[in-house]
Amino acid sequence: MYIKYLNNIHNIDNYYSVVKGGIKDNCIHLMKNDSLFLALEFKDSKIRNVILSDIWEEMLKKTEFLNIDANIELYNVSDKYNL
Repeated sequence: MYIKYLNNIHNIDNYYSVVKGGIKDNCIHLMKNDSLFLALEFKDSKIRNVILSDIWEEMLKKTEFLNIDANIELYNVSDKYNL
């Protein structure tokens, strides 16, 4: 599955694990076999958890492309209007 985050495309298949992380507990780490990782940083752990859930759901559905940028925008609008 490919994900779009901050206008960059990443292939999830290049990573062996997707986990929570970060000093402020607001990141998703895409882990590689050599202990390196890509950190996807969010404004807080609440949105991080929503996006992490979206990633896992779409992986289970075998979705080919997930636009995290669009999901973040949707989350911010719904949070702004308390939806």
